[in-house]
Amino acid sequence: MFGFLLAVPASAVHSFVTDSLNIMYEKGVEAYGKGDSSSAAMWWKSAAEGGHAEAQYEYGLCCFYGEGAEQDYEQAFSWFVKSAVQGVANARFSAGYCCEYGCGISISPSDAAEWYTMAASQGHTEAECATG
Repeated sequence: MFGFLLAVPASAVHSFVTDSLNIMYEKGVEAYGKGDSSSAAMWWKSAAEGGHAEAQYEYGLCCFYGEGAEQDYEQAFSWFVKSAVQGVANARFSAGYCCEYGCGISISPSDAAEWYTMAASQGHTEAECATG
């Protein structure tokens, strides 16, 4: 019954999923540009749940600021970390900020310094200033 699925190469499936996540992310960017933060948050959350690194960062911002989503620092930090682990410099800086100021996590200067250092190594200007 589902034998046709076996004929689809894994690379094609991966490409389809990646394209779909990119489309969701871009729909979020478009909605945000039109001032529709609720729709932007919805699109970014969908892409973030699929593992899209930039969407994870953007949805984290939505949670952090309560823009298009309920303000929730713990959720924001969680999304920043998921994105940061994938190498997004802005997410690494934001995770560091959360650790430095206790937003959604206990204050940890050592963790903040680690996140800031990773972001700074990618040329993130604010992180470079934070690492002094």
